[in-house]
Amino acid sequence: LRRQIRTSNVPPACMKDFHASAHAVPIERVDQLVERFHQAGKPQVEWRIGTEYEKPAVDRRTGQAARFSGPRGIEALLRALAERFGWNPSEEDGRTVALERDGASITLEPGGQVELSGAPWKTLHEADRELHTHVRELLEAARDLNMAFLGLGIQPVSKLEEIEWVPKPRYAIMGPYMTRVGTLGQRMMKQTATVQANLDFADERDAMLKLRTAQGVSPLINALFANSSISEGEPNGFTSMRGHIWTDTDRARSGLLPFAFHDDASFAHYVEWALDVPLYFILRNGRYRTDVTGMPFRRFLSEGASGERATLDDWDLH
Repeated sequence: LRRQIRTSNVPPACMKDFHASAHAVPIERVDQLVERFHQAGKPQVEWRIGTEYEKPAVDRRTGQAARFSGPRGIEALLRALAERFGWNPSEEDGRTVALERDGASITLEPGGQVELSGAPWKTLHEADRELHTHVRELLEAARDLNMAFLGLGIQPVSKLEEIEWVPKPRYAIMGPYMTRVGTLGQRMMKQTATVQANLDFADERDAMLKLRTAQGVSPLINALFANSSISEGEPNGFTSMRGHIWTDTDRARSGLLPFAFHDDASFAHYVEWALDVPLYFILRNGRYRTDVTGMPFRRFLSEGASGERATLDDWDLH
């Protein structure tokens, strides 16, 4: 599975919802996109580690996926965390869908998987303390909701259609799109969970070395930590069903990047690859625009769409 290198000063779109700038900068040339990565390099003394932990939430009595809605649902859990532990809630269309506190956030994957997107830390020991605090707060807030959280790569009991979608506008766009680009994308969205690491880099050479290393060890990590052999209440025939799901989620976005293993791998190679990946959406005035869905970013950059030009905010979101 592909692992992108992310910088701690630019949170990835999957970690936090992206809000376009009121003063968006149009993209005039591809070199601007390459320079974006060069600008993110940092001296080693400023490097940080960011970790993300997704956890399937289940009804403690039945093992079924916890619902988002209702008095014992995931939304109620978020509100309890806000009330008891000082997290600041974030709403979309009147529903509580995320929390923020001290540089960290708690967000939700499409099937209600609870994710801690941790703050940037100097050491893994600090990240470890953050995780233990998170788990303690989570269990306390869930005590009266009959909810448990599993360290698994997939929901073990509930079928896809039994899992409630988290009511976020972006998921309402991504869900149907997944059926156009693969057969298992909605399973990735609603059933699977993962742990992610975000690393800083010094310069282009360092970034490409880290990207190559991450890609090279990903199959080994997938095997070492495989823990998704039971799904929909039955053995599924895979040691890592989650790994299998990613083979037919969206082939334009997942899989190994061959250029990463070349000695001359560069930011320009990555940009050229990303330009040909289709867009999900763009943001304008706080609203998702879908007239670009499925359009390669390269085409959006050269032709625009419905009178809109590609901006650096669009590129960051992409």
